[in-house]
Amino acid sequence: MTSGLLLTLLSALCWAERSLGSRDNSDECPFPTWVYYNNNCYSFLHTASDSLLNIEHAQELCKDVGSNIISINTQEENNFILHMFQTEWKGPNGILLGLFYDSDDDTLKWLDTSEFTYTNFNEEQTDMGLITCAKMDTSTGQWDLISCEDFSQAGTLCKTKANNVISGKLTCQKLMERW
Repeated sequence: MTSGLLLTLLSALCWAERSLGSRDNSDECPFPTWVYYNNNCYSFLHTASDSLLNIEHAQELCKDVGSNIISINTQEENNFILHMFQTEWKGPNGILLGLFYDSDDDTLKWLDTSEFTYTNFNEEQTDMGLITCAKMDTSTGQWDLISCEDFSQAGTLCKTKANNVISGKLTCQKLMERW
């Protein structure tokens, strides 16, 4: 990520933090613009509508704000994310998940290292190649396997544990000092 784009993103988040003030559970999330659900904080980071993101770039965007690209661990969490896209985030038709195929042990894994126990694939997924990742259809909540290389979307969904934030809360000042 270019430092100019990152500074623009951080400036917007910090402006929102100052402008919006406190909201429910804001002490548990990095910024007031993040949404708290079930001990996690979520934020949809918008990018240019014609951006091509690969999984590494999406993860880098999330890491830059102290989080990871989204992992979904329960049906309830999947339903929450679907609801947020339909009512609040109004994002793209599909969102890249932080799920990738690990050829070393022939399994799908989450980038945030959470255990892979829940799936919501549109169809049974048997044809996994070396460049396999997954996306969520934001109108149905169903998942599909896709190439990890280039995925056209207008942003990425980030997630962090709320208790991680409480113990080492990110602040605009800390983030701006990094850059």
